[in-house]
Amino acid sequence: MPVPDCADCLKAVQRASEKPHPATLAVELRKQTENKLDVLTDYYAAWPNTILNGLRKHPHPAPVHLWIIDLFAGRGWHESRKWPEGQRPGTAAAAGFRLWQAVSRTDWPFDVYAHLVAVDADRSFEPSLHAALDRFAHPRLDVQIIPKNCADVIGDLRRKSVGGYTLWLFDPYGLESIPFCLFEPLRWHRQTEVIVNLDAGNAQRVIDAGMKRHGTHDLNGIKSTTLDCLFGGDDWRAIPARLTSTASRERWLAERYRDLFPSNMERQALPLESSSGFTRFFVQAASHRTARDRFRKSYDDVQKIWKRHRAAPKVEDLARQLARDLAGHEVTPAVIQSLGIFPAETTVERIRGACQHALALGLATRCDPDGTVVLLPLADQPNAPKGLFD
Repeated sequence: MPVPDCADCLKAVQRASEKPHPATLAVELRKQTENKLDVLTDYYAAWPNTILNGLRKHPHPAPVHLWIIDLFAGRGWHESRKWPEGQRPGTAAAAGFRLWQAVSRTDWPFDVYAHLVAVDADRSFEPSLHAALDRFAHPRLDVQIIPKNCADVIGDLRRKSVGGYTLWLFDPYGLESIPFCLFEPLRWHRQTEVIVNLDAGNAQRVIDAGMKRHGTHDLNGIKSTTLDCLFGGDDWRAIPARLTSTASRERWLAERYRDLFPSNMERQALPLESSSGFTRFFVQAASHRTARDRFRKSYDDVQKIWKRHRAAPKVEDLARQLARDLAGHEVTPAVIQSLGIFPAETTVERIRGACQHALALGLATRCDPDGTVVLLPLADQPNAPKGLFD
């Protein structure tokens, strides 16, 4: 299998990073993006404690370092028709909130440190990323915002994070942005996890355009540097002729891409919702089966919700969720709403009611008339669960 020259592929990454960021509609009009955010928000809620609760079972005197590295972080938020102030928190903000939660706890039997790295080549996004992420400042949480091409920093970030638990999110703006050689520095340390938002629909469009341009259905007669770089070779040419529908070819491309990751890793490819008729996939490769299974649970739980009408949560449910997610902290309803803990349609007034109800349930020590609430530490709450996300 011929392997494309990595230097040429990385030049394409640089060219792609210099293009204007694609204009976006409200996130509610982009099913794929909204579905992606729902899944990752759910998974990030579980990821730190899945690791840390697992380590409780084993002697672990050394500090634990958790890293979430978002290599195409964007502005830190998405336009929205229903979220507060017209903005839904992006993937980096969702990760920052959950890492902040993890390091804020004082009941771990070992020292926990976290690192959130938000990388984006568009320097104009740096101020808005700071606005989205600086709120999570904590002595044990290091937040870095890096306005650079991810290809220029991934090797250095790998070296700094060796020994920690790392989750690398690749949510690119185009196929040229993630040549497979970009993953080379990650091969393949223990405690490493990669999640790629793969635009299999766009890959199939490239193939369709090539067949039309060359007047052939023989993929061996088509040249595509973009796909050669994406797959690290010409594996994409092996699509079986029996697969004639767009959906079946997209799935085949996603699964072939999944199988490029080392066979000793836990791998899966899961389709996202689409409003365009073309499909993106989450491709996950992780060094531990627990990460695969927990990501699949987040995915399945979210997809079930997408397929049914969502009833508004009861005020007691909101109060208990509030007590879990912000245990030990004093917060206002406006801050609670901006963090995206509750569904977007949850009003500030309803959040005030949840704060009052938390006090009535014995989950808070104080609730002011404006709704500002002081929540009990998790260990002091009645019938406290073992962990924030259990």
